[in-house]
Amino acid sequence: MSQVRPRFDPNDPQYLCCCGCHVMTGAKIVASIYTVVAVGAIVLYYRYAIQSEYHQPSPEAYFTQWANMVLYLLVIVPVLLSLWIGVFIERQGFLFPTLICSIIGLFLTIVYTLSGPDGYQGRITNTGTYNSAMQEKPDAVVFYAIHVCSFVLQCWFFKVVNTAYYYIEYMRSSSTGVNVHIQQSEQGYVAVPKENPEP
Repeated sequence: MSQVRPRFDPNDPQYLCCCGCHVMTGAKIVASIYTVVAVGAIVLYYRYAIQSEYHQPSPEAYFTQWANMVLYLLVIVPVLLSLWIGVFIERQGFLFPTLICSIIGLFLTIVYTLSGPDGYQGRITNTGTYNSAMQEKPDAVVFYAIHVCSFVLQCWFFKVVNTAYYYIEYMRSSSTGVNVHIQQSEQGYVAVPKENPEP
């Protein structure tokens, strides 16, 4: 006996974001935010690489910096394209790279938050910003505040994309499952004649 899955309801409250919009709209907003952040990071990194061209301690450090930028582009561009394609054509498989990168980003954020203040202090010290011990505490507070906010936003973005993933998956499986169930029901009601009918 076949099980009948509950009818798919695209307006179910579980497919709404905390802001009240539909999860697919939320996924497009998240994709837009990711795109803006990625483009901004590329521009800032490029400007920094150009400005520091004559201040690198060695040619190896300069080429390493550009290699990191190229590697960043090779990762972020396919992931963003996959996300946009998955949102517009509604194929959950294209959202999977974004989910993987989101998990990696959350893990790295935790690592940077736990080990970041010392490294952050070292970077600021190199620029000459630290002039007294009184500046270390406010900067540490700002550092932790930024990373905690970043972690919360990443969790929210992950939840939106993950919900969109299951929304598309359930929608597509329901649309195919209805046809299969109808065919099985029709086959179940076919009358089969008896071999030896009674006189």
